[in-house]
Amino acid sequence: MNKTNNRYKLGDICTITKGKTGIMNAIDGQYTMVTLGEENKTHNEYQFDVKAVINPLVSSTGHGHASMKRVKYIEGKFALGYYSMRLFQKMKIWYCQNIYKFIYTKTEKNY
Repeated sequence: MNKTNNRYKLGDICTITKGKTGIMNAIDGQYTMVTLGEENKTHNEYQFDVKAVINPLVSSTGHGHASMKRVKYIEGKFALGYYSMRLFQKMKIWYCQNIYKFIYTKTEKNY
């Protein structure tokens, strides 16, 4: 594990997977489609069936802004938008809910 100044890299504690469905290509369906927006959409297929933290790969406020305000937590079957990443715990000491709380707290303090 790479540890610097008692800090872990995100990749050390989480498996990181990019979303594969473009929002415009989503087909309305029964599964939650996690997006960068406030409201999620639906899709007819799911990509994951786990507890996970969803973090944007790009700013949710547009180009030129460094805003990462839309950190989300989800459980169950869901599809993931192309510009988001799924964070899933690698170690039992870092549960998804705790990772979500940590990232959410850090982003809220910065905005």
